[in-house]
Amino acid sequence: MMQALSLRMRHAWMEPLAILAIAVTVVLGILVLYPAGLLVLGSLGHALSGASGSGWIKLIHEPRLLSALGNTLALTLAYVGISMPIAIGISWLIARTDLPAGKWLEFGFWLSFFLPPLAVVQGWILMLDPSFGVINSAWQALFGRPGPFDIFSWWGIVFAHLVTTAVSAKVMLMTPAFRNLDGAIEEAAMVAGDRVLSMLRRIVVPVMAPTLLVTLVLSIVKSLESFEIELVLGTPKRIDVYSTQIYRLIRSDPPEFSAAAAMGVTMIAAMLLLAAVQRRMVAKRVYATLGGKPQGRLLPLGGARWPLFALVCTVLVILVALPIASLVASTFMTMYGYFQIAEPWTLAHWREVIGDAVFVDSLFNTLRLALGVALFAMTVGFLVAYLLTYVQGRWARALDTVSWIPVSMPGVLFSMAWLGMMLSLPWLQPLYGTTMALVLIIGLATLTMSAQLIRGALGQLSLELAEASTLSGATRLSTVARILLPLVLQSVLVTGVVGFISAGRNIGHIALLVTSDNRPLSIMQLEFLSEGRYEAASVVGVIVVALTAIVAIVARAFGLRAGPRA
Repeated sequence: MMQALSLRMRHAWMEPLAILAIAVTVVLGILVLYPAGLLVLGSLGHALSGASGSGWIKLIHEPRLLSALGNTLALTLAYVGISMPIAIGISWLIARTDLPAGKWLEFGFWLSFFLPPLAVVQGWILMLDPSFGVINSAWQALFGRPGPFDIFSWWGIVFAHLVTTAVSAKVMLMTPAFRNLDGAIEEAAMVAGDRVLSMLRRIVVPVMAPTLLVTLVLSIVKSLESFEIELVLGTPKRIDVYSTQIYRLIRSDPPEFSAAAAMGVTMIAAMLLLAAVQRRMVAKRVYATLGGKPQGRLLPLGGARWPLFALVCTVLVILVALPIASLVASTFMTMYGYFQIAEPWTLAHWREVIGDAVFVDSLFNTLRLALGVALFAMTVGFLVAYLLTYVQGRWARALDTVSWIPVSMPGVLFSMAWLGMMLSLPWLQPLYGTTMALVLIIGLATLTMSAQLIRGALGQLSLELAEASTLSGATRLSTVARILLPLVLQSVLVTGVVGFISAGRNIGHIALLVTSDNRPLSIMQLEFLSEGRYEAASVVGVIVVALTAIVAIVARAFGLRAGPRA
């Protein structure tokens, strides 16, 4: 009888949620699938404003297509191939060995991930510019010949990805998985006489293969959608990738919307395939490596302990300290890299930028945008995660599919699709040029991560919690607010923080939707860089870094105190 009552309560709990799931799926479908559909039609010469003729025919005759495609694949192979072994080694050292200050080192990689990529890249530009970079200038002073480093090159782009998120993102993803590895696996290998490197190659990596493959797929997806690094560093040498080529086709005179749409459809197909592979890996859940001794004894590094600690610290210095120090120093230099002039130091750049009314408007635009995206990520992300956790059937599967589509579209492509939607629908045209349009597109771009993160936390809660609350007479809203939300509050806060920081640093998703009325600081910094005003761009970069760092630290401190108490 109690079992039958429980089943009836469960059905009563689910039925209204199924209706809500249908409504949310339809709304998100319009916001995500309609723009994607416009891209398909636009590639055939329809729907997108200004599109004429088949984009596929134009694409065949586009001379730069093969070059952009080759650069995209080669660059992805290069920095993914380099970053994966580095990240695997660092993650294993932090999680599985007695490396000193492991928790602090892990936090350092989190900090590196949160830094705006454009600010980090600019810091390295000011060190590796072939004309005035500090490292190249020092090389010439020491050896009497020009320095060999050029960040505006193919390998410069690879290096820029390695020092932004290529390594730090993988360490963030893999360290918790290594920490949950069954310690008996390593101990058995060591007892059998395996050396550490042999154990990693023959035992640990194969056991962790599903997790590593998921990380690899995510890394490839992110590298394929990369935009601002290639735009800034590749333009001087005309090194284009798929995303920058789409951007140039749209910005050409006249705009080649149909050809850009055809390139976009091809990219969507490739990204959806990768996303499907990732979802299949996650759905199988074969990456669970928890056993009877999930942590086990930390493996002693012996005499290599402090040298390896120094090595990991050096990596963090390269990822965080050097570029940020360079960026801050450049804001106070009359001409960065020229120490020999009469007055090398000045506050003029700070006065110029802060006193500019455009900067003040961009700062408030950034705050409104970031807060809006944070709120979107927490509320919509929780709603979607809640429905995916407690609703079964085809509409739940449809909602899951729709929630994964935004991550399958490169930022500049999503921006183009939304531009086409707003131009084609009269009732959406007033949205163009507003901060709300930017909030929606970045919010949708972060929806996959937000929903999946909160869904993972909700999935650890027993359904009986909700059923017991309902049996006691509580409403569904009261159950969510008083029981479920407090239990997953830390995950919700994390999605808000990531949404805030993503909005402050995002360029690709809003590149085609920004006007003088809604320009955020990230676009202002990009415009300064395009004009060669490196010192002014550095001031904006430092402010963006400070803003995101403060929010991350405050949210982390609050998050540690949030959630349920024992």
